[in-house]
Amino acid sequence: MIANYIIIEGGATYKLNVPVENLKIQNPEFRLVCKTNDGAITIQLPIIGEDFDNNYNAKIYIDDIDDNASVNNITIITDPSNSINNSSQYIVSKNGDKVEIFISNKNEYGVLDVPSAVTPILFTPKIIYVDDINGNDATGEVGYPTKPFATIDSATNIANNGDTIIATRGTYYISNPFKPNVVYDLGTSDIFGYTNIITSTYGSGIFKIYGKSNIVNYGNLISSISNSDVYVECNSIRYYSTVVGGSIFDSNIIIKTELTESLNNGAFHTYLEGDSINVNINFYSVKYLLHRGFISWFNGNNTININVYGTYLLHNGLDYYASLAWLLGDGMTINFYVNNIEISANSANSFFPWYGVLNVYSKIKCITDTSWIMADGGKSTFYGDINAPLGLLFVRGGANATVVLKELTLTSNRGGNSTIVNGNLFLYSSDIKSTDIATVLPIVALSSATSNLMLNNSKIIGDNTKPSIEDTSGTPNLVQVYGSCYTVTPPINITQAPETIIQYPTLQ
Repeated sequence: MIANYIIIEGGATYKLNVPVENLKIQNPEFRLVCKTNDGAITIQLPIIGEDFDNNYNAKIYIDDIDDNASVNNITIITDPSNSINNSSQYIVSKNGDKVEIFISNKNEYGVLDVPSAVTPILFTPKIIYVDDINGNDATGEVGYPTKPFATIDSATNIANNGDTIIATRGTYYISNPFKPNVVYDLGTSDIFGYTNIITSTYGSGIFKIYGKSNIVNYGNLISSISNSDVYVECNSIRYYSTVVGGSIFDSNIIIKTELTESLNNGAFHTYLEGDSINVNINFYSVKYLLHRGFISWFNGNNTININVYGTYLLHNGLDYYASLAWLLGDGMTINFYVNNIEISANSANSFFPWYGVLNVYSKIKCITDTSWIMADGGKSTFYGDINAPLGLLFVRGGANATVVLKELTLTSNRGGNSTIVNGNLFLYSSDIKSTDIATVLPIVALSSATSNLMLNNSKIIGDNTKPSIEDTSGTPNLVQVYGSCYTVTPPINITQAPETIIQYPTLQ
């Protein structure tokens, strides 16, 4: 098996600085994959000293995968105290290079082996090459870049545990799921997936996808896996179905990409079945462009943790497709660490957790008058400013629903209530500000007997045309005030406690 797999870009000097301790491991192997199309490469081998035990032989495989002919494209340099075939330098210049170097003390195992001086043959065990232009599924062979397969499907069919599939730049259509314990280096290819790409078809294990590829997914990218670790790194993921879906058990998932975009109004980003359990998912994307929710379903009590990292998220779904975080489950925690979230969806109910825990460390802007920030149960905490010129903070779900605002300002110009509460709304060093002058409706409306509003060093800010807070349920409610104030008019039908209300004469 190849213990170390290293890609070396062209036009550079690479120092294989391997500690002697690593070389002394029984039969360690190093694969240096050289991309010489971008320029010549110089490789500096490690120093083999007197203390190197002759019984432990390291193998270094140096592969010119760009297959440059008649060019001094790879230079191998040894320390002056060592030698390769009694020479301190050897230049690889054959078409289809293979240099197999056995390293040991001095010259005792210094061997450089080019199989044929006329027609060198490059054989790289455990590597399967794919080329959609020059490849042929009927004649492709494992280990030979000069005999690549034409499709990733065929390479997957013959791949075994520990193999690496390397695809040259091209366009590939995936109909077979990927295998666990096989590394997929997709480079800058365009990938079209017509099936569930990472799933349990071939069992559990470690799924690895590397490169800067662009993936268009018609099935699920990841679906119904168990006891697996999944790592996906690519340039973009654009999907018609689901990025992660189905029943996921005892698995960790990491997805890193520049762009994540839904291509179908009904496409879920994440849709987990209620029996999923012990799942940790980390999404990293610079930009998210979503029509439907990020997490659109999970109705279970099991442990699910999802972290969403990024710079920008646009949520612009149509009617009935718009909830950004909908349903969740009693055992789920989802954290948004996206710098800016913009909501322009219709009938959005944008954050709409019925259960579970939702934390949003993002600045939020709501554009349409139906792009509500909403809680229907569970606990939601917001840590970033909310600009909802037409939107609404709606806390519903009774005593089971809790929304917490921490060190932020919610600004609304909505022609109506800025906030409606029939659950629990807690403000810590936060303000709710109404800038609308065309309505006399209260800024905050407590709409049921289960409403509970707590202000801690926080303010409800408006002008003298509207009440700051009003109980619209007809049932007296307790507003808890700690070092806080209302502006401008006092609350209506509210039992004020325990501190004095401070009023301001003008809009703050």
